[in-house]
Amino acid sequence: MTVVVPDVALRLRNFVRRSMRARFSGAKACLFFGSAVRGDVGAESDLDVIVIQPESIASYHEHYHLAGFTFDVFALTESTLVGMLRGQELGHVDYFERAIRDAVVLWDDDGVAARFVDRVEKNGLARRPFQDWMPHRLTITSLLKDAKSGLTDFHASAACSDLYIELVRVWILKRGFLLGSAKHMVDLMYREDAGQCQSLHHAFRLALAGDAASFHNLAEEMLARIGGPFLHGERLYMQASHRGIR
Repeated sequence: MTVVVPDVALRLRNFVRRSMRARFSGAKACLFFGSAVRGDVGAESDLDVIVIQPESIASYHEHYHLAGFTFDVFALTESTLVGMLRGQELGHVDYFERAIRDAVVLWDDDGVAARFVDRVEKNGLARRPFQDWMPHRLTITSLLKDAKSGLTDFHASAACSDLYIELVRVWILKRGFLLGSAKHMVDLMYREDAGQCQSLHHAFRLALAGDAASFHNLAEEMLARIGGPFLHGERLYMQASHRGIR
């Protein structure tokens, strides 16, 4: 992981702003988010951007390479982004909410980005309980305990394998995608965020080789994002409408 120092971060933001202005000259707003904004850029990290386009232009998602960087761009109309936020709110998924909440606004020509930031601050899922994540919190908590328990290598490896798939599953749900086979989910994760997928896979392989610290840390970070470890005595509320229960 590379920590981005302030002057480098500023140059990176200016580079992204210039690149987006050149590619999306008619865009109304641009929001820069993700690991590059948080300051923890990895070797395979993408530059994540939301560009808000005029309603006359079809929305799309693209990856492209420029000057040694991979751009992951959501080029969306205002109405499309509103619809995606509503759909994710109903499914208790917070990918775009977090993106907007944590983003740096590179430009905002008519206040559309400010309206989305205000919407997230007022109505965001961060202000609501994440009961929908309870089954996943329970699963990760239990598997993490098994992986750390110091039982046989077989038990630890089995727990790590199950934990790997569960972390991918939660990542898929938080991005707003539907679940599928393990191969489908890993392929989807790699396509959407190659850097995160490779970091998780590398940590998993280290765990199988006996060095599980980084893998455990990733699991604990995911737990923190969905409400924290499942606590002793906590009740599990199963909701039939939850997309993660099959």
